[in-house]
Amino acid sequence: MRKLITFIIMLGISSFIIAGEPNEGVDIVQNDVQIDEIMKVKNECYQFISEEKYNEAFATLTSLKNNHDKVDILRSIGMSSSDVSVRQKALSQLESLKKSDESLSYLDQDIAQINYKHMTEDKKISFLKSIKDFSMLTHYLHLSMFTKPDNVIAVYALLETLLPKTPTSMDLMTILNSIQVTTDENVTKKGNDLERLVFEKSKTLELYNQVNISIQLANRYIEDNTLYTNHIKSLYSNTSELNDKISIGLQICYNKSLAILESSEFASLENKVIAAMNKNKDGTSGLNSLIQLAECQEDIDKMKELVLKLPEEQRSAIYIPEPRVSETEVLKK
Repeated sequence: MRKLITFIIMLGISSFIIAGEPNEGVDIVQNDVQIDEIMKVKNECYQFISEEKYNEAFATLTSLKNNHDKVDILRSIGMSSSDVSVRQKALSQLESLKKSDESLSYLDQDIAQINYKHMTEDKKISFLKSIKDFSMLTHYLHLSMFTKPDNVIAVYALLETLLPKTPTSMDLMTILNSIQVTTDENVTKKGNDLERLVFEKSKTLELYNQVNISIQLANRYIEDNTLYTNHIKSLYSNTSELNDKISIGLQICYNKSLAILESSEFASLENKVIAAMNKNKDGTSGLNSLIQLAECQEDIDKMKELVLKLPEEQRSAIYIPEPRVSETEVLKK
């Protein structure tokens, strides 16, 4: 139940972010009491939606004065309800709000997403094939999980076709997150092809993002990931800029299960950071890097020692985890 409520609230938040400018003619300066009252009403609506009490949600949202707040609730109802009449009521009210308020022109996409979410798999594929833009495609993919192998392959083909020639890290992560684990050989083969495409395209990204993509791929294939782990190690070894080396080293360190670097290599990186600190007389930046290196190696004592060297006002911002208790120590207790 808690997950459902959280999902519904996030739908409302995403609508507010897209909305941009506030309603014309509505005073946007609200005191804490007004804000608390609005949140109370919206939370009541979300609770009704989570319990599928849609009539109560419709009745409660009428007390909201701001159109964007109403949109949050109506969109959540439209996304959540499997009842056609309930969805149509929500869509009808969204259409009315869009026509009466110029700041709600973005609702065309929200309305389309509500209709899409409740389509059959085959109709969803037909709709997705009409899209000619990668970013627009991603607005709909997260609203569906395809089960038919032919439909999954069709989605993979669309991702490959619409992927920009110079993709961003987010574009490539979207593809990785869309690849399903399946027993179907044809789907698996097409998924593997997409992963190789993502790997090659990632080589045009900045170092940090290159490493991030390769780590994602390496973690998918723990038993056979040498292609990716070797690439990551090569990027680390060939990087002369200390800041880049620290950035990559920390990514590797926080993924120790991949066994890309030895302990001695992390020690060497620490020495480089200390040497730079001594040379540049810039202790705080270097200390933060050393603290992170100690954290990712689970050296809590060293973390505590390093944090004490920070200016007092910065120490409280550092979270020091509790030391891990081994199974042997647990059994002793």
